Amino acid sequence: MDFRIASIDLETATSTAGSICEVAVAVFDEQGQYLSQESTESLVKPPRNEYFWGNTQFAHQLTAKDTIESDNWEVVSKLVEACCADYRIIAHNAVFENRHLSGASETMGTWCPDNDKFICTLELTKHYFPELEGGHKLENIAKQFDISYESDKLHRALPDAILCGEVFYYILRSEGFSSVNDLIDIYDTKIKGKFGAYAGRISRDNSDLAYPDMPQCLDSEDAIKQLEKCIMDNLPICITGTVFDKEGRQVKRDDIRSRALKAGFKYSDSRFALLVVGLPRPGEASRKLQKYRDNVSNMYAIEGVDFINYLQSIAM
Repeated sequence: MDFRIASIDLETATSTAGSICEVAVAVFDEQGQYLSQESTESLVKPPRNEYFWGNTQFAHQLTAKDTIESDNWEVVSKLVEACCADYRIIAHNAVFENRHLSGASETMGTWCPDNDKFICTLELTKHYFPELEGGHKLENIAKQFDISYESDKLHRALPDAILCGEVFYYILRSEGFSSVNDLIDIYDTKIKGKFGAYAGRISRDNSDLAYPDMPQCLDSEDAIKQLEKCIMDNLPICITGTVFDKEGRQVKRDDIRSRALKAGFKYSDSRFALLVVGLPRPGEASRKLQKYRDNVSNMYAIEGVDFINYLQSIAM
């Protein structure tokens, strides 16, 4: 049997590490041929089948109704492990997949690959195509490389996993590598970690996130810590987008701002240390980010629902 590569993609129900609601592994042979019979995909019932309508759910559109009868990660992870445990694992923004696999492993004792098994196509494309027009989002890379894909199926696990694998093999061929191992050796020795991780902390180059107007957010536990720091250190916050509570009800921004001020938060639309992110209003988040990210390198973002939960908890 020739060399195999496993491309993995996760979709998540909340920003909490380990809240996996869909997974796919697309296996490719040495020549870059997708092997459907050796691949797998599955919906996953996340912890408590809980979803927050925010960055994650907006992307894939899955809801609790879709996964109510699905197996949980303890069951599905065994299928995933059997599919890719012996292979090097590709992911686009591998930090994300590694974070959620590690989070699930910590809470459920499930399989998690070693970090050194991951190969990140986001890092590869940044290295070989640093000036790629439109940024390094997976769908934009596909357009620029003329890789066919179905746009209405993006941000679902299997189409994204297949596309990620095709991007890997495009780089292998376009850069003249004679084998998969040659590209992996270069990645391991010269590329891996070169561009750092930006999970939770807003990157100065925000074009690589799933939606460029939406920064990637801290998980719920870290969000609480950052909110408490903002109150203690009198650091201003800002709100962008349409915010929903955990029941999916829209919360008016004026109401959120009033409750935030009452709770002791300082508010600013121009200079802020923390951005509360709701469902995006086109261009709004990116304009607010631009006002601040050129001056401060450690701005954070949290999901709107986490902020609402926090306001409710301290009002009790």
